[in-house]
Amino acid sequence: STSFEYNDWGSYHVIGFMAERYFAGYTADSNFADSEISMMADGQLAKVLIDTNDRKSYFPGSSITLNEGYVLTIVEIDLAGNNVLLSLKKDGVEVDQAIVAAGSTYVYETDIGSTDDVPMIALNIQQVFRGTKTDAVFVDGIFQISEDYVSIETGDRFGRMEIKSVTEDEILMENRATVSFSRGSTINLMGQLNIGVADDTTLRFAPFVDMSQPGTYELRGTVASEESVWTPFNFEGFYYNLDEGIGTESLEVEQINTRTIPDERLVYTSSAEEVSFERSAWGKFEVIGFMAEKYFAGYPANVLTDTRVSLLDNGQLSKVLIDDDTRRSVFIGSTVVLEDGYSLRISQIDLAGNNVLISLRKDGTQIEQAIVSAGSTYVYETDIGGTDDVPVIAVRFDQVFRGTELDAVFIGGVFQISEDYITVDVGDRFGKMRVSSITPDEIVLKNDGSMTLTRGGTVSIMGDVKFRVAESTYVRYYPFVEVVTLPGDTLEIDIPEILAEGSSVDIVVKSRGTAVEDVSISFAGDVIGKTNEEGLLRYTPRETGTIEVKAEKAGFVSTSKPVQVVSADDMQFAVAIDVEPDVVYDGDTITITVTTAIDGEPMGDVEVFYSEVSIGNTDGDGQL
Repeated sequence: STSFEYNDWGSYHVIGFMAERYFAGYTADSNFADSEISMMADGQLAKVLIDTNDRKSYFPGSSITLNEGYVLTIVEIDLAGNNVLLSLKKDGVEVDQAIVAAGSTYVYETDIGSTDDVPMIALNIQQVFRGTKTDAVFVDGIFQISEDYVSIETGDRFGRMEIKSVTEDEILMENRATVSFSRGSTINLMGQLNIGVADDTTLRFAPFVDMSQPGTYELRGTVASEESVWTPFNFEGFYYNLDEGIGTESLEVEQINTRTIPDERLVYTSSAEEVSFERSAWGKFEVIGFMAEKYFAGYPANVLTDTRVSLLDNGQLSKVLIDDDTRRSVFIGSTVVLEDGYSLRISQIDLAGNNVLISLRKDGTQIEQAIVSAGSTYVYETDIGGTDDVPVIAVRFDQVFRGTELDAVFIGGVFQISEDYITVDVGDRFGKMRVSSITPDEIVLKNDGSMTLTRGGTVSIMGDVKFRVAESTYVRYYPFVEVVTLPGDTLEIDIPEILAEGSSVDIVVKSRGTAVEDVSISFAGDVIGKTNEEGLLRYTPRETGTIEVKAEKAGFVSTSKPVQVVSADDMQFAVAIDVEPDVVYDGDTITITVTTAIDGEPMGDVEVFYSEVSIGNTDGDGQL
């Protein structure tokens, strides 16, 4: 059992299930429940939606927005100022009304599955105030569980696992078939719980929770009650390369007196290690975990640089922005969008089809042009702080293709580090920690002044690394970091705006200017297939009207695009407009091409408007 945040309510039962927190039932100590209630004994679990003791004031007529469509309105206060009339609505429909006295708790009960009369919402009215000009209600506790529940019965299957037994205290699950730890694989066990397997001849594996969906996640270490040491093996927030078995960080509490860590007795150490690029043919680069984040420390001599380049030697660290070996196709005139404002434009291919002219831009301004041959790597170097000639961008050009109708290049790897860097020198402070020593291989920080583990508190250590301390007379604490997952790269659908019924069309999906394979394509709500390695799916529409085309792939932001499907007879009147290049910056020259939608024939003398302003007519080739 665990205590409510509003302590006067007592406690309730919780259980971790598939790496998520669930409500299991009310205890005999839950003071707003009429009796002990076990949803788990009924084979059900529900999510805890709200559990807070924040004190807030509300005025008559105002509403408290809860979860799952519930809203609680403060209707009015009686003349004596002792009671408040409340109205509870779900999706705009009133489901309950009650008069609640100051100092008491409003409770809304409902049936959840097979469990009757479950208190689903509780709200404590601390005070009711009726004044000459202002009336107010003070609330200092809210609890809500979900009406939606997970059924848990013997024999139920969740991913690869099957429930073997359920009691009011325990759920036992076992894998229902053999699980093979294939090299480099990710195995989904159940829900968001996975096992990652190293891409190595040595078997290494670790459980982890899927954090691909946008949101904020807490990565925590094991709980300690005295002196302790955390490494990547017991604190998931620290940097660890599973494929190569490399972890560089450790945090040690060398001494704790009751709740106080004395000066310089909290010690953080991290060392630089070599790891392989995702494109392994490039060799290795040096990384170091610093304050629970992955940083670039330097290059040994490799394909990208003839000599060793070390940022750490100069007391500098930079972020790795891109390390990707996904094979992508890019067409002439397209742009590969990189990080930090950089973009790489594929300008043209030579007549022999062996070399490609590229243009590197930053914030729209060209900073370099280069001719790159097939089977080679383009490298852009610049100075970072006191370190000269650092390769910050590398792009591998696997193949160059020149066809009769289509020219393209195939990219087999991209690596980029940030030009922005942090400096690390002896005496520098990071949060409550101070750099004690730094060498070309190791950084050591120690706490600068004593640290108190305040009961129920959160103690910042450095960067995003913090201690969370139990709300208890006993000292219990653990390190943690919060990781925010932002939406991934957005998919882009390239498809004509007007399609002919019964005629095939090529649907191309890109992201950052490059083709993306294995993207699921839906047409009018029905999945019609997945893109190939060129990001292409060919389809023949069979119905007319305005149709939504949708592209979806895990790790990317989905996108949709409306298209008009017309009959073959009407197609002769349809016009198509194409603008190149795809990515345009202020001051660029663009080419607008107008053709017939049915056969792509250029249309001359067509007046073209840009933001509703006429800018001219197309020439004989249909271009302006």
